[in-house]
Amino acid sequence: MKVFLVFFSSIQGPTLKAQVFGMVELVFPICSNMLGPVWQILRLFSDSAGSINGLKEDLADARKLLGARHKQLHQQWCRSVTLRHVITLLDQIDKVAQVFQMCLGLHAWFTKNPYVLRWSIKNWNPSTKLQN
Repeated sequence: MKVFLVFFSSIQGPTLKAQVFGMVELVFPICSNMLGPVWQILRLFSDSAGSINGLKEDLADARKLLGARHKQLHQQWCRSVTLRHVITLLDQIDKVAQVFQMCLGLHAWFTKNPYVLRWSIKNWNPSTKLQN
């Protein structure tokens, strides 16, 4: 019986299977009752093989989409890191510009009031500590 099932599952084409099934019914009338469920099982196996192939194709498509999405997310992450560094650099440039403007303001003030600078240089004592 096992040899017959292996042979039966290897047959291709619905008409050939039907002919073999009919011949078996004529030769082995007792086996015909047993072959009905086997035929259904083989049909279910072939249907499931087709659905598995469809699932494999869907999985391949999903893998391609996931790879493309991963590439997009990586590019966005690189851009965000770059933008974060640019913002930090701009903040540092802004602080330098503020210090420069303060120096220009002090220069303009000392230019208008030269006596303050002369008085502080003349009265400066290196032994005294600076107070905060």
